[in-house]
Amino acid sequence: GDYGSVTLANSVTLIAAPGKQVSIGATSGNAVTVATPGVKAVLRGLHLAGFGAANGIFMSAGAGLSVENCVITGFGASGIDVSAAAQVSVTGSMLRNNAVGVKLEGAAKATLQSVKILGSSSEGVVVAKSVPAGGATTASLAGTIIAGGGWGVRAGAAGTTGTVIVNITRSRVLNHGGGGVRAVNGGGSTGVTLGRSLISGNAIGLQNQGGIFRSSQNNTFSGNGTDVSGTITGLSPS
Repeated sequence: GDYGSVTLANSVTLIAAPGKQVSIGATSGNAVTVATPGVKAVLRGLHLAGFGAANGIFMSAGAGLSVENCVITGFGASGIDVSAAAQVSVTGSMLRNNAVGVKLEGAAKATLQSVKILGSSSEGVVVAKSVPAGGATTASLAGTIIAGGGWGVRAGAAGTTGTVIVNITRSRVLNHGGGGVRAVNGGGSTGVTLGRSLISGNAIGLQNQGGIFRSSQNNTFSGNGTDVSGTITGLSPS
């Protein structure tokens, strides 16, 4: 069935029955909004479509978000936007043709496993500074494909005390006009670790602007305009 925008004020699991397509479409605002402290939301097997809307899933408060085997397409801001100190899990899902695939800040702790983020016009994954100051926003990406668009992954702490930590393993970052993986530190601390991954077809493969960027020797680079820009610390393969 097809449904309109929904706000989740209580902990809930939204599941599409096997063999059924359940779509949530939005023409403005967010398709799914979570803005209540303590709420844990699980979305499984859903199709979220933006028809002029800003975000697929927007969490400004809450304790947990799990997105499993979902398709999130066509949003003008982000497919998933979390600015709460929540535990976030995205598995087996596709985020396609959004301005930003996944945006994390506010001391969110996220894992992305077997996710496809395709055709993001701005950035595939953004891990921004933490709020409140002094906390850490973290993301671990494994078995994930980020392809096409502006930038693949941006890790950046723009505040004075915020911390950003990004770990990427067994993933592919492909064909971005800006670059593949970027660490930016305008204050606070930014750390990126990359291992067992393919960085291919990007204008710049890896770029470090003031952060701490570690790249294992078991990464593969091909077809980038420039493989590395800035200081990248090599790690022995594990």
